[in-house]
Amino acid sequence: MSNSTNTEFEGYKPKSIKILKKFGAKTWSKIRITTKTNKIPSEGIILPRNQFAPDGFVEIKLKNGYNIGIPLDSTTEI
Repeated sequence: MSNSTNTEFEGYKPKSIKILKKFGAKTWSKIRITTKTNKIPSEGIILPRNQFAPDGFVEIKLKNGYNIGIPLDSTTEI
């Protein structure tokens, strides 16, 4: 993986990076995200992930200051 990919998707793994790239979203991007299991859109800033965290999730910081993890799958819309 190139150095720019490491910083653009800090801590994210291949499955998550593929979905984030599909929507042009990178670490520190402000996003609105919905999934099949989370039909109400969540808005926040994409946070870097811990390198030991499992693949298939995006972490965002909500406006209220809370951080949440949202599963990424084929139903994800960003």
